Amino acid sequence: MKLLYLPLLLLPLAGYSQSTKLEISLAQQVLPAAGTAFHFDKLVDARPDHSSIGSVHRGLDNHLVPAVLGGSLETELTPMLKQALPAGPTTRPVVVRIYALNVHETITAMSETGSAEVEMDFLEATSPDTYRLLLSTAELVEGKGLDVTSKHPDNIRRAVQQSLQRLATAVPPATAPTLTWAQVLAGEEGALPRFPVQTQPLQRGIYRSFEEFRQNAPTLTAGPFELQRKTRKGAQWAGTEEVEAWYLHLSDDQPRRLVRGAWGLSDGEKVYIFYQGRYPCRPLPTTTASSASGSPTAATCWPGPCWAAAWPARPLPAASAPTSRSCTSYA
Repeated sequence: MKLLYLPLLLLPLAGYSQSTKLEISLAQQVLPAAGTAFHFDKLVDARPDHSSIGSVHRGLDNHLVPAVLGGSLETELTPMLKQALPAGPTTRPVVVRIYALNVHETITAMSETGSAEVEMDFLEATSPDTYRLLLSTAELVEGKGLDVTSKHPDNIRRAVQQSLQRLATAVPPATAPTLTWAQVLAGEEGALPRFPVQTQPLQRGIYRSFEEFRQNAPTLTAGPFELQRKTRKGAQWAGTEEVEAWYLHLSDDQPRRLVRGAWGLSDGEKVYIFYQGRYPCRPLPTTTASSASGSPTAATCWPGPCWAAAWPARPLPAASAPTSRSCTSYA
């Protein structure tokens, strides 16, 4: 999306705002060799929805339109993966399986944030019809500016590159699942990286960073704190709340102080993520693979800067709901 300031541009762009979709091409993206022990063999598209890869803002009214790839996922990603995972004398073939590839935009009066999320895993053949799961990754890249739509191809490239960097140093787990090719195609047993916040009781405290959240290890402490719930003002926020966090008992002349500089916080039961100056507290729906498998609720596992624009006000519509099934790199 571009912010246009010249009135003379309005007439020629009258038809532009009526566009129904945006095609995103990865043809110009280049990946350096990842330096792994593997070379690219096959790509499996295990995404549940192939119709779009998210939504972007278009036109002078910033209306949302679907974003789609210029070609199939195989056509768009295979050249990059061959660049990053070239064949060598001692390399072994690896199958790349994609679970999610999404873009998203959040706009304010003065800025825009664009993001790309990629979830994938890597599998190695152990026989003609069996494959061992080597690694599952989930990466999210964000970029800010006044025209983030044009940056989506590069954001996708960066997210893929981060996943490949993890493959270069990955040590396959001793109990890695072994799958048949039919199971590989069906998307079974993959793209579910587990972090302590998904497998342990939530620790009460204040997170300095996203990594502290994933590790369930809040460290930003300046004394005890309390959370106060507040009803949000404005008709568009009717029925919703937010929380304020206060440090307590700091000194006799300053008995309490607002918590600032935090990525998020936890009361031991829920996690609240700082987003656009607030800690919104309307939980996301919990009907996800993460919550169904005994992990924390979606409100915990989807920190939300990429998706939280609709979070405080109302349940996310199906077309906008996050597809991530793990705590990916929201920052």
